Amino acid sequence: MGMLGCRCLVVNSKLAYSKLNKKRQIKVVTEFAKQALIFYHFENVKLNLIQHEFNTTYWFKSNKVKYLLRVGTNSLKSKESIKIEHKWLSFLQKKE
Repeated sequence: MGMLGCRCLVVNSKLAYSKLNKKRQIKVVTEFAKQALIFYHFENVKLNLIQHEFNTTYWFKSNKVKYLLRVGTNSLKSKESIKIEHKWLSFLQKKE
């Protein structure tokens, strides 16, 4: 399973994300996720929603490799905590 690291989210500030209904939140996060994947040179991939709760998680395939993408929409973690989690996930990926 591949892993991507991306920590940037810019949402139109005119409408608070928390005020959106679940369907609209998923639409906003999915659009963001597609843009993030393009940034990482994953184009024309089909995002498959796994779960939308505290975070939004998708899976997709590219060149026969399956990837997970988690978008932290409500994370209260510090920047340092996120860096540590990313290092841990990178370590786990190398163990595969």
